[in-house]
Amino acid sequence: MKETQVKAHASAIDVTTLEQMISELGCLYGIEKLLSGEDQTAEVALQATARILPNAACRGRDCCVRLCVGERTYLSDRFQESAHGESFPLRSGDVMAGSLEVFWTEQKAKAGGLTDSERELLITAADRLGRFLNQWRMEQALRQSTEQLRRDHEERQKAERWLQAVLNLSAVIAGCQTQDEICRMVVEGIRGQMDLDRCGLFLSDPYDPRFYGTYGTDMNGKTTNERHYYWDIRKERDIEGLFAGIPFKTGYPSGNPEPKPGEIDAGSNLIALRQAGKVFGIISVDNRITHRPISASQLYHISLLAEVLGNALQIAGTRSELRDLIEKANRANEELADFNHVMVGRENRMIELKEEINELLAEQGNPPRYPPVWSDAETDLNEWNSV
Repeated sequence: MKETQVKAHASAIDVTTLEQMISELGCLYGIEKLLSGEDQTAEVALQATARILPNAACRGRDCCVRLCVGERTYLSDRFQESAHGESFPLRSGDVMAGSLEVFWTEQKAKAGGLTDSERELLITAADRLGRFLNQWRMEQALRQSTEQLRRDHEERQKAERWLQAVLNLSAVIAGCQTQDEICRMVVEGIRGQMDLDRCGLFLSDPYDPRFYGTYGTDMNGKTTNERHYYWDIRKERDIEGLFAGIPFKTGYPSGNPEPKPGEIDAGSNLIALRQAGKVFGIISVDNRITHRPISASQLYHISLLAEVLGNALQIAGTRSELRDLIEKANRANEELADFNHVMVGRENRMIELKEEINELLAEQGNPPRYPPVWSDAETDLNEWNSV
């Protein structure tokens, strides 16, 4: 009888141990399946793991689990922190990535806490979680690196396109004959080739401290003549930096037209045009029509037009002055030709009158009053040669 009871007790222990082993194997399999899945995020996998672990470690009755990874925390169902617990480190390579914390009830504490098999299971789970976190961090770093490379490649492509646009626009500007033509080409060229909705160009006036408008863009994307507009930009707030050396200023409040109530991204971006260290113009750009973002690279490439634009405006100004001088010289020549024509006609008439008088005197038998014209000319020539 006693032997039968011992065998029955041993069988019960074997069954319990077997059930525990099956539970542990099921837990490890479930964790492996969760952490190996590619269709879910790391957060989902960690949360599901936190819910599975208590069922294997304590059959879900006497303990709960908390996973701490970085600043994130994942709790098992019915989590309640107690005075009885143990923490298992989660190592991602040589870095401490977090911890697996297990808490159990007073009843389990009186029974001795975690068994060796439960502790071994939790150590194995912590090791697997550490390897998962290491792989996840490496994949995340790879994704970030790939994304950064993609963004850098796109930025390089945009920069190359904008640089080519600047070169094309510079060539067109250099071929313009007048300052008015240059200003219009700058406004329309920047808008068309630099992916911008609106552009305006202001130039300094040597006889006025204010900057005067040239051409701009309305809210329909059409070019407008703004020669009547003067802007005392030096008196504007937060604008001193443009005259102190910074290439551009972003987010400047738009004034033409006034922003509508609730309108977003209504600010302008101002680019200083410098030559020999002096600001001779301001380009204002915005995307108030499409509300697309404007990058610093776009603004920087627009500022590269400054030297070409400054030289082109100077050359066009010199051409204009030269044309004015030529026109003045032509008018003076025309006036001189008219004067010479009048004077020559007068002299010819005087000669004719002298000849008529001499002829009348000859008819009356009197000597001529005036010497022959050619005789005067010969006398003048002899006097000139003697000198």
